[in-house]
Amino acid sequence: MRKPTTHGMSEIVRDGERLALLRASIPVPAGSAEAEARALAYAEALLSGAGPYSRHGLLDALGFLGASVRVGAGDGLISISVDTVDTSLQKTLTLLSHIVTRPHFSSSELTRIKKHVANALELSLEDARGRAYEGFVNAFLEPTDRRYVQPLADVMKALARVTPKDLRRLHDAVRASAWNVVLGGSEESVRRMRRSLSALSIATVSSSHPHTGRTVRGGRTLALVDIPHKQNIEFSIGGPLSLRPTERAYAAFVFGMSVLGIHGGFTGRLMSIVREKEGLTYSIYANVEKATTSEDGFWRIATFFNPKDAERGIRSTLREIERIRTDGITEDELRRFKSILATRFALRDDSLVRRVGETLGRMNAGLTEAEHAAQREALLSLSVDEVNDAMRTHLSRSFIVIGGAGPVAKVEPLLRKLV
Repeated sequence: MRKPTTHGMSEIVRDGERLALLRASIPVPAGSAEAEARALAYAEALLSGAGPYSRHGLLDALGFLGASVRVGAGDGLISISVDTVDTSLQKTLTLLSHIVTRPHFSSSELTRIKKHVANALELSLEDARGRAYEGFVNAFLEPTDRRYVQPLADVMKALARVTPKDLRRLHDAVRASAWNVVLGGSEESVRRMRRSLSALSIATVSSSHPHTGRTVRGGRTLALVDIPHKQNIEFSIGGPLSLRPTERAYAAFVFGMSVLGIHGGFTGRLMSIVREKEGLTYSIYANVEKATTSEDGFWRIATFFNPKDAERGIRSTLREIERIRTDGITEDELRRFKSILATRFALRDDSLVRRVGETLGRMNAGLTEAEHAAQREALLSLSVDEVNDAMRTHLSRSFIVIGGAGPVAKVEPLLRKLV
C-alpha cells in the first residue's frame, strides 16, 4: 500500500515488512569543478565521524546493527540511503540523527578524504564506459548544467582547495534545502522514520528539485578518448530529447526505444541483430535518460565493440536507428513489448527496494504519483501509429553524438567518416 503525501515525502507501507528503507535526495550547487569537488568531499565527510562517534566508531556501530547508511553525490544532488531491519531501526535512526545534525568535518579526516577521492578520480580516468558517457553527454550541455561532467583534472585541482569551512557551509545549505524523501517498510517503521525526520526539521517539497536545463549543442559529433591498453571500445550513441515525461509522446518514444534495445535479455532489435545475428558485440541496449519536467533528456545506446569491429558495429547501430525511425515498429512488436513491460512493472512492484528507488526517481523528475501512473498506463495502451510518429519526430540521425573511449587511435579516421 502506498500512502500519498502532500509534501516531497512518499511512503510505501507493507504489512509485515521487516525491511526499513529511507531514500533522500537534496539539491546542492552544481555546474562547476569547484562545486563538484565540494560535493564529492562532502559525501565522504558526512560518514567520517559524527556526534560521539569517530569514523571507525560510526562504521562499527552500523555494522553491529546490520544497517547501511550511504551518501553519494552527482547531477547536483546529494543522495542519502538507509537500509536496516525493523528491530534495528530506532538505533539506526539515532545514528542518522548524529550524521545529519552533528558531523565532525575534521581537518585530519578531510586530508584522508581528499586522498581517497583523488584516487577514485584517477581510477575513473581509466573507466572507458564512463569516459565514453562523459564525451557523449558533454557534447550536448553547457558546462554550467548540473549534469555536465566536469573535467577530471579541474575537479582534482579544486578538490585540493576544499576546506572544513566549505564542508560546513555546504552542510548548512543541505539542512536548509528541501529534500525529496521516500520511506518504505511496515506501518510502524514508516511512522518511526517520519517522526525522526520531523525531529530533524527536514523540509520536503512537492515537485522536482529546482534545476532547469536544455540541451544546447548538436549536429553530428564524434567525441573520442584514447585509452590504448583497453581491449574494447566503449560507446555511448544517441541524441537529445525535448519531450517531457508528462507527455503521451514521451511514453510512445520510450516504448519505441524499448523495441530498439530494451535493457536486459535479448528481445530488443539491437541485441537480436547486432549481437546475435551479426556477432559484433556482447551487449547493446537503449535507454531514455535524464529527462525531467523542467529539463531536456537524452536517448542513448550503450555498447562496446572490438576495434576491428568498431566501424561495422557503429554502421549497424546507425542502420537500426534509421530503420526504426523510418519504418517504425510492427503490430506484433507492440503486443510483445506491452506484455514484456507489464511483466516488468509487476516484478518491480513486488520489490520494495525497486519501488522505493523508482518513487524517488519520479519525484526527482518532477512527476506526481498520478502523472507517473498515467505514464505507465500510456505505455500499455499505445497504438502502433503513436509509437511510429514519436520515433519519426524525435529520433534523428542528423542530430547525433557518438562518444567512445578505449583504443580508438587506429579507428578514429574510419569513425570520423560516419559523422
